[in-house]
Amino acid sequence: MNNKMKTNGNTTLSQRLIDCNDTVMTLDDVAMFLGKSREAILKMCQRKQLPAHKHLRTWMLLKSEVVAWMRNR
Repeated sequence: MNNKMKTNGNTTLSQRLIDCNDTVMTLDDVAMFLGKSREAILKMCQRKQLPAHKHLRTWMLLKSEVVAWMRNR
């Protein structure tokens, strides 16, 4: 199978394999990491200002995506 083949939106198979070793962070984790309040992080997620994934009623953020977001600001 070609590793460059698109498999899910913009994610390649090789990127998904890397992401499976990534750290999943909660709103509280990201708030502490960024030095902001939980409410500020929640609003940023809701406004799609921060890369986040919502599963049912729980927001989850990948540490690598948060770090990449910080570098690209």
